[in-house]
Amino acid sequence: MKRIIFYLLIFVANFHQCFATEIQSNLQLQQSDGKAFNNHYVKQNLYSFNELIYSKQTSFGGSFNVAKINSPNNNVERYAVFGPEIFHRYKFFSKNNFGFIVQNSFKLPNVYNPAKNMALMPNKNQYDYEIRLIQLYNFKDRLIGNIVRKATPYFFRTELAYRERFHNPFNEVRLAIIGNYALSDSFQVLVQDNINWNVQTANHKQNHLNNTYKNFEVAKTANNMLNLSLIYNYSTETAYQLGYTKRLSGNNPFYDSYSVNLGIMKLW
Repeated sequence: MKRIIFYLLIFVANFHQCFATEIQSNLQLQQSDGKAFNNHYVKQNLYSFNELIYSKQTSFGGSFNVAKINSPNNNVERYAVFGPEIFHRYKFFSKNNFGFIVQNSFKLPNVYNPAKNMALMPNKNQYDYEIRLIQLYNFKDRLIGNIVRKATPYFFRTELAYRERFHNPFNEVRLAIIGNYALSDSFQVLVQDNINWNVQTANHKQNHLNNTYKNFEVAKTANNMLNLSLIYNYSTETAYQLGYTKRLSGNNPFYDSYSVNLGIMKLW
């Protein structure tokens, strides 16, 4: 509990009470197929992301997922709301084509009963805190704004994050590599590679020795998910996205072996 309060204070200390000058949104519908705990699963996921722009340096926002998961093997069908997650971003360095952003985020508990279906991990009582360092190259706007406005013909972005998971034996270290290239005035290619490492502390091992996660097998290699998307710029305020995601490495028990997603990016 002390650590939860500590991380909340960090988040609140960086959170500005302000009105947004612009809202940048991304809504995606994803169809996934794969295995979880040796069972075949099909997952439909609706993802919503909104970033409220306060100034050139500061923004805040949130995201959440609504999912439906089916298991043809055992006729299981479950629904869940993952998140919501709120964040604050601050751009502390900008020179020439380079920039650096620090992000603090806090995820609230999920809405479902994990005892009915362990494939819907993480635990419904799980709070997450994440600190993220974002490196930018050739950006003139936020990620969504840069794509929708075609602010630059290409850009490159990396993210290094550490996620503390409470009520879960595994924390996470994540590296994301994102690149974008404009094919024409109307089309762009967006490539995203997310590499996740599960980490477990001695304290986690002791606290979760006898719980339901004791048979959870840590990935021998990093969970690496690669996404390739085609972006269509419909207007100066709207862009559409068609993407395909494939797991390049990793292990069960996650159910996102591959997926197809349709999305819309919108500036308000």
